[in-house]
Amino acid sequence: MLERLTDYFTAKPKLLVTLGAGLVRAGGFLVVAGFVGRVATTGVSAVKGLGGGVQAEVALSDVLPGYLSVWMPESALGFAVAMLLLIAGLIAARTGRVYERYLGN
Repeated sequence: MLERLTDYFTAKPKLLVTLGAGLVRAGGFLVVAGFVGRVATTGVSAVKGLGGGVQAEVALSDVLPGYLSVWMPESALGFAVAMLLLIAGLIAARTGRVYERYLGN
């Protein structure tokens, strides 16, 4: 199966570049969304602490109840997966460009 993928992407390296660009965009979007979620939860937690209450961790689902926040990374593991997606996209795009240069497609 890996041979088929290699043969496919060497025959059409532009698709590998496109796949890499899509992965980079998806990973970057997840990282930015995770940072926005982190800023929102930290801000709400700080405001609650200024109000005289105990400064406790606030869940993202409490801050943004109207939005689906399952896909937003909140932990170190979630950010690691988003970064791996971004890095895989960079590697795929670079490999596709190398294939294009050597094969002249």
